[in-house]
Amino acid sequence: MTRSAANITKACEVCRKAKLRCDGDTPCRRCVDKGRQADCEYRERPRVRKQTRRPQPQKDSEYTSPASHSSQQVGGVVERNVAQPEPYRQSVAATHEYASDCIFTSRLFYGPSSSFAFSQQVYRILWQSGEQIHNDHNSDTVQEGGPGLSLLKQRAIFFGIPTRVDVSSISQSINQHRLCDWLPLNEAEKLLGHFISTNIFQIPFFSPVEMTDLLHSVYNSEASASLSPQVKAVVLAILANGALNTSDTYLAESLFVRAKQEVAACDDEVSLTMTHLSLLLATYQNNIGRPHSSYLHTGVASRKIFAMGLHSYGPEGNARPDMIQKRRIMAWSVYYHETMHALFLGRESTYKKASIRTPFPDNQPTLVGLCKLAQIAEDSAATIYGSTCASLWQLYQAAEKIHGRLQACAEELGIASSAAAARSSMFTPTAILLLHNIYYHTLLLTFRPFLIAEFALHLKQPSASRNRNQMWLIRARRIAIEAAQDCIVYMNEAYHDFHSCRTIRFNAFFLESSSQALCYDMLRNPSKLSYNKEYLRTALNCLEQMVKDEPMVHTESSMTETLRIVEQHLSTNRTEQGILEHGGNGERTSPTGDVSHQQHAGSIPTVTHDFLVDESEHMIYLNGTTSLPDPLIQSQNPNFFTTDLFNFFPLDTISDDSTSPWHV
Repeated sequence: MTRSAANITKACEVCRKAKLRCDGDTPCRRCVDKGRQADCEYRERPRVRKQTRRPQPQKDSEYTSPASHSSQQVGGVVERNVAQPEPYRQSVAATHEYASDCIFTSRLFYGPSSSFAFSQQVYRILWQSGEQIHNDHNSDTVQEGGPGLSLLKQRAIFFGIPTRVDVSSISQSINQHRLCDWLPLNEAEKLLGHFISTNIFQIPFFSPVEMTDLLHSVYNSEASASLSPQVKAVVLAILANGALNTSDTYLAESLFVRAKQEVAACDDEVSLTMTHLSLLLATYQNNIGRPHSSYLHTGVASRKIFAMGLHSYGPEGNARPDMIQKRRIMAWSVYYHETMHALFLGRESTYKKASIRTPFPDNQPTLVGLCKLAQIAEDSAATIYGSTCASLWQLYQAAEKIHGRLQACAEELGIASSAAAARSSMFTPTAILLLHNIYYHTLLLTFRPFLIAEFALHLKQPSASRNRNQMWLIRARRIAIEAAQDCIVYMNEAYHDFHSCRTIRFNAFFLESSSQALCYDMLRNPSKLSYNKEYLRTALNCLEQMVKDEPMVHTESSMTETLRIVEQHLSTNRTEQGILEHGGNGERTSPTGDVSHQQHAGSIPTVTHDFLVDESEHMIYLNGTTSLPDPLIQSQNPNFFTTDLFNFFPLDTISDDSTSPWHV
């Protein structure tokens, strides 16, 4: 019998998340009607809700400023039981909006090191009041990120770019037409050249000469008859990746689908060739803007490495030396791709450095450099985002150790400093750009949580007591911001000097991640709006030089909209604060009643920054870049009051290390 609505004390998870009334049955009537009986589950324990402090009654003549309103609410968060720390609110998940009632709904999760999780922090500052955040403080550690994805125009990036080709038509063309009928050999050779110049150092399983021979074999009717479907699929996947360096996305998609269909009957085969194909497919999906699919392909490659035993010593006794090198190349290539894809998405990595016992391959400096950076990135993800530290001070000490390892690796590789740039001649321009991007992105992810922690402490403590005790926290924030700035500056210089660097579509990911950090920095320091906008203009200028296709189109749209909303938010807050802080004559009134001149809101503080110097030792200046696109249509302007970022870093993890000489 259905219970009375007055006696219902709980709701199933489906109804609770949808904010719908539940009848409390198992399964409930609403889930039965929707055909979702299997998803109708109830919490094993009821949530423990904190009692918030009641606001003190105010006189009618008193006016509560947004700043004081924020302090009151943050104070309510501070007074919680230290013995029961709140969970970190770091991860984000969302359901595809077009199939929300279907059991086959696409639902994706991205962890704390992903850009989506960090953009959710930006969204919470912009579009959620402090009261809403405070009331939602005890909810799940994984946030529903749908509204934020829609607001910041990241939904297509989150779920991936849809395919542009008809799979059935590609299947028919495989049976009816030869490859040379719709892709001449001379065009295929150009695509192979693109792949060799931009991607071969990540998957150097075949040399350029071997790839050229394989391509000619595929186009030779007699030789092609003896080639296995696996080898043909590898050649097609190589051409598909090369086509992404051009504007012909339809051709790239057709080659990609044809490569997958070529090996449909032997997809579960465990061999070096099929593992190589998985990495090629992962690289393609990464560049086209389908990060989730790329993560799945690297997972398949990792499992096949384990199945063959290549991560261990392997059967190298009677193998030829060249085959031993190919096995080592494959084992370490899969490790690099799996580790970095997991870090980019904030997900668990299948392939750990501790499980690898085979040495690095010979004569592969770029791959070895990428693997060394990946190993540091793996340790950084486990330390910084694994909640292994008891306090923020201990987390900072761990981050500084990661920082030192990154600097030592950069010195060894000859990257990330002008003094070491002369030693990087062993790398191609696209290879050294990728090394720099991985270096700066790992550095940014290592120190990015301190941006949120410093923002939270800024709301908690007055500046007078903060400046003396938290210089280390300010330094951590500065490292993160400068990593984002340097990533944009170096990519801008690489685009200026080398055309091949502009053709790599995945560079848009690093530009977007760096831009998010700068937007967050502007929310924390409104005076840096003009200064950081110069870097954002440079990032958008880099996107303008790339192919006008995916994923650059969605990345540019997201960056432009985020910047517009941040500027609108700062302008709104500046207007509200002006009402409180200024008299009728436009001058600032001090707490003692004295009147002083106001600093212009648009003025830029004096900032010392060591710009990167390239091999020719000419400085990189950011003026002269193209202007931002025209602002989009203004959306409804909400009244922004306050925010609460302690959900990411609970205060009991910030200030419980009383032994620190810089104790907060």
